[in-house]
Amino acid sequence: MTTRVLIVAALMLAALSTAPAHAQKATELYIPLGQSPGLSGRVTFVGRIESIDAHSMIVTLRGPDGRAFAKLSAASQIYIDRTPMGRSCRYGFAEDCQVGRLCEIKFTDNKLGRRDAPSVVEWAKIRMDGRRTQAPAPAPPVGFVPAMAMMWEPGFFVRG
Repeated sequence: MTTRVLIVAALMLAALSTAPAHAQKATELYIPLGQSPGLSGRVTFVGRIESIDAHSMIVTLRGPDGRAFAKLSAASQIYIDRTPMGRSCRYGFAEDCQVGRLCEIKFTDNKLGRRDAPSVVEWAKIRMDGRRTQAPAPAPPVGFVPAMAMMWEPGFFVRG
């Protein structure tokens, strides 16, 4: 009888000790970049995206602690932090990784990746602050007239 009670108590204790880790994963979407309790600054890397290799899905980040090389996998979760714009956070995609954006990454092995051996990403938070991170679209050539403007020229519509 006491052995059974001890086994049940040990199993309950083990189950309850993993609950905070599961709760952290479930709510990570709603926590702004750099504010994950117990993770930010300890086991995560925060920096700006410096380059992206779309073929191998390797992202290079530069932060105050140097450089980190991260490999995005199919299991990597990407969160978009839109709190600077006054909007809620949302799930993102690999395409949201753009050069110049601030990013926080948690690696699966909690080790910074090297150029020759990038670490796999468990989750990445990318900050969107409403600023343009890519170069603006090129201006139209001189003398370019949109099609709608041509329709209003006299003689465009011929009456028969």
